[in-house]
Amino acid sequence: MTVTEFVLAYLAGGPLTPEVHQVLEECQQIQDGWLFKQKPNTPANRIDRGTGMLQQVEDPSAILITAQWDTPEAHWDWIRTEENKAAMAKLGPLLVAEGEKKLLLFHIDSVIFPQRAEGVSSPLASAVTSVRRYFVKASDKERFSSRFEQAKGLLDKRGFKGGWRIERENCDSDEFLLFNGWASVDEHNQFLASPEFSHLESLADYAKEVDAKLYKRIV
Repeated sequence: MTVTEFVLAYLAGGPLTPEVHQVLEECQQIQDGWLFKQKPNTPANRIDRGTGMLQQVEDPSAILITAQWDTPEAHWDWIRTEENKAAMAKLGPLLVAEGEKKLLLFHIDSVIFPQRAEGVSSPLASAVTSVRRYFVKASDKERFSSRFEQAKGLLDKRGFKGGWRIERENCDSDEFLLFNGWASVDEHNQFLASPEFSHLESLADYAKEVDAKLYKRIV
């Protein structure tokens, strides 16, 4: 089962600088090189691999790192490599290491970023990517899923991609994530003001909390 990596990290020094951006690019190049050795037929284009680093619009110190893996174990295989240790030696000192903003890592149980060759656009190919995190009580998961299925036709038409977090924080809570790509922040905001948004907003009725953020791809 292909899964999507979700890593949320915060830069200790505040918003992105050209020097930190260069480090992010170097780290991604290290992973690229390792991946191509392991899987030579992997698409060379990062967007088609579902790989990217994105900067949050609301808090420019927040960086979202994502990639797609055959399984969570395949991702952990990468994490244990000497190449990843070399990348983290560069990146680790730049990140907040403790508290609420320490690095968060988990996997989503679906393909969030499809290859463009499949005839479906990827949120990573857009100027802006929206990420909505629905925190759902375990007892409400079935009702949330049912409501999502009712809205799925519209959401699919709009290009939304979603899935459940695999590694749960506790047995009483689940998390559903919903992504989409937009031509601009304005286009996203216009959608929020449209009648269509009511179908998306209705999902919040079955969530105890919703965290909605916008990101722009930087690597």
